Amino acid sequence: MGTFVESKRAHRGAEMSTGQRVARARRRLGWDQAQLAAAVGRSVSWVSKVETGRLPLDRMSVLGQLAEVLDVEVIELTGQPYRHESSEVGSGHAAIPGLRHPSR
Repeated sequence: MGTFVESKRAHRGAEMSTGQRVARARRRLGWDQAQLAAAVGRSVSWVSKVETGRLPLDRMSVLGQLAEVLDVEVIELTGQPYRHESSEVGSGHAAIPGLRHPSR
């Protein structure tokens, strides 16, 4: 059973903006904004604006690039399930009900 602190952290994570999630992932790597900027070929100002919400991340290509560089899934940055632009490509979510816990 989770602790109150764990529960509060999970709830706070649900309230975070995409920019705040980018900052969290960056800090987890021990990077400063300049290191992330260099890794994605952007300016420190751009990273700062993204992390503070002054510049929205509204292109999946940019989200994908950030996720790759930060070694996280897109969903960790957006808080939303990834949706492919093409309906021919599934997200893999349909297979989840078929998965079973190993102890069952």
